[in-house]
Amino acid sequence: MEASKYNYFTNYNERVICLNGISGKTFSLNKEEYAIFNEFLQETNKQDDNKYFTEFLLKNRFLVDNHSCELDYLKEMNSKSVESDYYTLVINPTMKCNFNCWYCYEKHDGEYMNSDVLSRVKCHIDLKLKEQYYKDFCLGWFGGEPLLYFKKIVYPLSLYAKEKCQAENVNFQNSVTTNGSLINKKMIAEFDQIDLRHFQITLDGDKSTHDQIRNQRGNPSFDRIIQNIIDICCLLPDSNITLRINYTDESIRTQFYNVLNVISMECRKQISVQFQRVWQTYSINKDNEEAKKFLKDNEDTLRKNGFSVSHNHNYSIFKGHVCYADRKNYANINYDGNVFRCTARDYSPNNSFGYLNEKGEIIWKEDKLHNIDAKPYFDNVKCLECKYLPLCGGPCFQKALSAIKNSEDFCVKNNLDTDVETFIIQHYLSVKEYNKSLIAT
Repeated sequence: MEASKYNYFTNYNERVICLNGISGKTFSLNKEEYAIFNEFLQETNKQDDNKYFTEFLLKNRFLVDNHSCELDYLKEMNSKSVESDYYTLVINPTMKCNFNCWYCYEKHDGEYMNSDVLSRVKCHIDLKLKEQYYKDFCLGWFGGEPLLYFKKIVYPLSLYAKEKCQAENVNFQNSVTTNGSLINKKMIAEFDQIDLRHFQITLDGDKSTHDQIRNQRGNPSFDRIIQNIIDICCLLPDSNITLRINYTDESIRTQFYNVLNVISMECRKQISVQFQRVWQTYSINKDNEEAKKFLKDNEDTLRKNGFSVSHNHNYSIFKGHVCYADRKNYANINYDGNVFRCTARDYSPNNSFGYLNEKGEIIWKEDKLHNIDAKPYFDNVKCLECKYLPLCGGPCFQKALSAIKNSEDFCVKNNLDTDVETFIIQHYLSVKEYNKSLIAT
């Protein structure tokens, strides 16, 4: 047996955090314990003498038979994940938005899904629920601002999908990515009727910064969005909100706990804060050490004050795929009937990968897909040789496609504000807090 290629060791507060990237198992040792542990990993005679500890390390993948079996395991995880028994359908009712954020890549035309496309989507839902057994049907709303057409499209189509899933004994999940400004208490009551429980809502900094970016003809939105988040938590206690904070080098200097401290401790249990850099502000010419510091300080402070903070936006413990768009049982239908995979690209017809016909079937443009789904996206020389493959997961669908089409580098982890060491520490702390909560209960 030999030590896993995917063991990671990081110094933290006079201790050493030990993590295996495939199993996600993590613990910390003092320096003397770590020296003994590291020696144990390297010497087979010690492993033979202590079968109990060896079994523990094998179970948690710190020890393996050989490195090739680790890659085989990652590929097996990918295969099970991308072909799993749930279907994800993301629908864009419109590309129109009530805001005009400077960094948005979408063209906010005034069109929305007409009755013909709406009928085709219903046929598609019928087909998917009948063609094979799905354990879960996950409906998602995107745009544009999808809640501009809540009454006309989101509510009736959600209700249709929910009732169809109930008839077929399939679990139904409903989610929305929204700027949060149009929500009101009446709408929240209707969210309850259509099982809309999962929300991604975005802020752009403190009140001053946010209101400069997100306003409707000069009318501010920050206070309204914060109140809507609180109302969702109070009126839908089984809901969860990903609060995504878009940041730049300037806005990340904000003390975001001071921004969010109006949210009660009870509501914080339903909120996961996720920081995401505005993509236009990435720089290839400098290492954003200052931004990294402010980002870490914000995450630590929010976590200490009762907020869940997602640290999986750059690195994570690999679960088989990087993005929901990597899965085969997934489609993103635009308001015009064109079908896409990636929601982080503009929705011009040239970027579509298929269309929805009158029977509800997706006619994929195979020539545009370049047979990309034939093998895992990380099945390339650079990813397979990389020590950090299980923490990175390799390229997503869009990055892999671009790399294949344009002979680009497959690596997606250049110039990030969160490094591997920071992720390992954050993962360790989150596991430690979770275990502490289990003991408390």
